[in-house]
Amino acid sequence: MADRARIAKGGEGPRATRPSFAPRSTKTDWHQEWVAGRIPLPFFTARGVRARVDLMLFVVSNDGPIVEQRSIAAEASDLKIVEAYERAYRRLEAIRLPPPNRIRVDDPTLAEILKGAGLSGRPAIVLAPTPEVIETLASLMEFERHGAPAPRTPGADESAT
Repeated sequence: MADRARIAKGGEGPRATRPSFAPRSTKTDWHQEWVAGRIPLPFFTARGVRARVDLMLFVVSNDGPIVEQRSIAAEASDLKIVEAYERAYRRLEAIRLPPPNRIRVDDPTLAEILKGAGLSGRPAIVLAPTPEVIETLASLMEFERHGAPAPRTPGADESAT
């Protein structure tokens, strides 16, 4: 959690490369596990007022792609987290990619939210370390600092950009 806070404040974090669409692993079940995390971000409005915003990430394990990234108000209801998952699930379903069999999270509160939500596909929720979330956040921040485009999300609507 200390790494997340340091990275969110713009400090140096673990070096990461851009998440790719093809995983480094040659296992055929690379898509079976997603890793999820809710990261507090420093955010200021146009008037300089600090707003509490979290980034909700769902990432395919084994260096897979970001399947969903969504900013949500820190005080937002648990429903916003569930909506982020369902959006990613529908997107992958539309392009005929299999849903996850399990979702790994490192936050007991997030685990309980996901377990109690009756998620589509009924993935198992596992409480374990999620270094991929930190690596993905560091990668996104590095791309933002250097003006490079952020990693694409599979199935994203290209016409929306």
